[in-house]
Amino acid sequence: MATINHSSGADIIVPNNNGTTYRGLGGDDTYILSNSIAANAAITIVDTSGSNTIQLVDGLSVASTKFAADAVQLTLSNGAVVTINGASNFDFDLGGNSTAGTTGSVSSFAGFAAGAGVSTLPASGSVAGASNVSVTGTSWSGGAATYTYTVSSDASQVTEGNAVTFTVSSSSAVAADTSLTWTAIGSNNGSTVDKATAADLDAQSGSVTIPAGSSSATFSVTPIADGVAEGIEGIQVSVFSPESATVGTSTVLVNNAGASSTAQTFTGTTGVNNFAGHLVTIHLVSQQLEH
Repeated sequence: MATINHSSGADIIVPNNNGTTYRGLGGDDTYILSNSIAANAAITIVDTSGSNTIQLVDGLSVASTKFAADAVQLTLSNGAVVTINGASNFDFDLGGNSTAGTTGSVSSFAGFAAGAGVSTLPASGSVAGASNVSVTGTSWSGGAATYTYTVSSDASQVTEGNAVTFTVSSSSAVAADTSLTWTAIGSNNGSTVDKATAADLDAQSGSVTIPAGSSSATFSVTPIADGVAEGIEGIQVSVFSPESATVGTSTVLVNNAGASSTAQTFTGTTGVNNFAGHLVTIHLVSQQLEH
């Protein structure tokens, strides 16, 4: 990739050459990104000296954004990819254009990331931010992102009183806080166990929110420990997307932690004896033998 080094003065730079790294030197430089960048171009911006600004002009159309700890990659709607390394050294001017004498909404790199849906920059790797958006005036517009979701649990069988933790994951980091709902009902697990009742659960429904810039969140369901002797019971937990589509369903079996069946001793006498046990009534006939 070719490199263009600029002067030590305050330069206004309009990157547009495919396969080029634009490097500022000692001045306070301004880099203007617009739809004039050639389709499918690959451009890199690096500037570690001075007080520098990235301007995203009004009307700039962006297909996707990706953020790392100190870098951002913008893929424009025409396929051009602009990578800004050392991004913490820049201010980001949304809607600004020095060639037209326009100043937009200026923020730090962290603020720019937050505006694109990444509330916390990752310590390692990268996360996706806003997609299918355009700069309108001094803010982003459009770009309702499309996500798919999955749900998993940390256990398929627990004992009463122990929580089951469910993790809801999105296909990529969400651009804004995203809430999903869940329900918990009894399940007979294909007629193999008894259904848990509402009284067996700490909650029957709720919501879970994936924070902006994250791709997962957790919630817990706890079968209540009681003193009742009972067999294995089943619960079914279902998660629903913001559009009310079913994301996933999990069945969890619950082992009894309450009173166990108590051993009972019966002493018979001559004649008819009726004994009431925990589960059955025993009718016992004893007969005195004569010698």
